[in-house]
Amino acid sequence: MKKLIILVLFVIIGSSAYSQTKIQFYNNSDREVYACYAYYDNNDECWTSVGWYSIPAYDYKTIDIGNYSGNIYIRGRQGLLTEWGSGDGYFCVDPDDAFTIKFADTKDCWSKKSFTKLKVKSGINKWTFN
Repeated sequence: MKKLIILVLFVIIGSSAYSQTKIQFYNNSDREVYACYAYYDNNDECWTSVGWYSIPAYDYKTIDIGNYSGNIYIRGRQGLLTEWGSGDGYFCVDPDDAFTIKFADTKDCWSKKSFTKLKVKSGINKWTFN
């Protein structure tokens, strides 16, 4: 009986680890990149933007976004002149500090920026800044 309980716990814990969605931001440039993303928060029923994540030159950073599948939106910046975001969506960001902004798509803010859409699913989802 004890072995059965341990086996069941192992299966539950193991399967929940595989249901996690992760984004791997790759920086394929010779300078640090800052990245952020926006996702639909089903609990609050709103789009939420989160950032900034520092990715060193020629390195990557993995962000665990929980049990999520669907569209997210990604934005990156490098210094004051280089930015990534195709205009698939527009969300509020804090231009200087770490942030989590609820209702980021509809909120009236002074810093709304363009993002690029990426469909994600359980497992590792890769995005490269060139």
